[in-house]
Parts: sequence; structure tokens; C-alpha cells
Amino acid sequence: MMIIRSATQLDLPQLADLTRREADWLNYIAAKQARSDSRIEVAEQDGYVVGFVTVRVIQRGRQIQDGWLRNTVRKLLNCSGPKADTILQPIRIGFVEELFVDPALRDQNVATALVESAIQWLQQQHVDELQTEISPDDMASQDFFCKLGFEISQFLVCKRL
Repeated sequence: MMIIRSATQLDLPQLADLTRREADWLNYIAAKQARSDSRIEVAEQDGYVVGFVTVRVIQRGRQIQDGWLRNTVRKLLNCSGPKADTILQPIRIGFVEELFVDPALRDQNVATALVESAIQWLQQQHVDELQTEISPDDMASQDFFCKLGFEISQFLVCKRL
């Protein structure tokens, strides 16, 4: 039976073995797990980790509410003070950094379950969009993400949450 859950420290050596990565990667992934803006979800089957996804929340730029330009001009001209609609909010984006599933289980919807679990966590973090970067030559990944509702945008695939 497949279980999707948040990774623990005990899972990290299994992740390194699964991906055949070295100790440097293990240190990197341990640091990532400790961050509050990152999450590692694992797929476990019969007590063994068979896949994982790493996601993080990033903030880019500022989202300007309606009326910002008008109110800025007013301030520059020493007109009335700022209005309530000048409040700026950061744009929060989820980013899939890595997705890996044991090659023997790749056609069993494990990756789909991992991404869906990551999406649930990102929605709890008040993230509106999920992105990932894939190689232009990786048609299998492009097809996979498109089936999940992502849209290709110059080799960056996005999904509004």
C-alpha cells in the first residue's frame, strides 16, 4: 500500500540511496528539510521510500492593488495621503525543485500523488501558483505536468492553485 507523507530525518538516507546521490546532496536535502519555506513529501511502500518531491515557497516582486499608480501620483504631488488600496503584498509562488520516483514504479501514479500532496501543502501556505522547470528535451516530463493541468511557458510549467 502506498502512503504519501512528509519526510522525516530518518528518510533522508533512503532518498540518497534511491537517487544514488552522494553525501553532499544528503547535506543539501537535510538543510532543505529544516527550512520552513520548503517541504519534502515522500511516497512509502512496504516501509521503503520509493519516491519524493521537494517544493519550496518563493516570493517574487510585489503585487500592487488597484489604485496604486493613482495614489503614488497623488503622493508625489503632495495631494491627499495614501489610500487603503496601496497596500503591497508579495507574490508567493510554489516551486517543484525535484521529483523522483523509483523507475520500477513510474507508471503507477506515484508522481501524481506526490505532486497532489505538495499542492495541498502549498495551498495551506497561501500560494496561488505552482511552477517547475523542465528540460526542453524532456517530453515525458512535459507530458506529465501538462496532464496535471500545468501550462508550458518557455520551458517553465505553471499551475494556478
